[in-house]
Amino acid sequence: MKNIDQFLIHGCEQVLRFSRVDKWSELSEERKVQLGFNMGVVAHALGLTKEESYLALTSVREGKTSMQDLRNHKL
Repeated sequence: MKNIDQFLIHGCEQVLRFSRVDKWSELSEERKVQLGFNMGVVAHALGLTKEESYLALTSVREGKTSMQDLRNHKL
């Protein structure tokens, strides 16, 4: 289980790292994919469904939620 815990911690760290920009559009396509993957890791750790895990990400992509709000309130 130690490796799983480290993987989850790394996923959380990556989400925090990638969500430091002001707007979704500031992320490269590669970072958008990595953020999405790591959001899935965090959602799995929290016991959320796949739909729930991408709802916050979709809201940011569509400009309904700011990156700051994602970072501070959705994680």
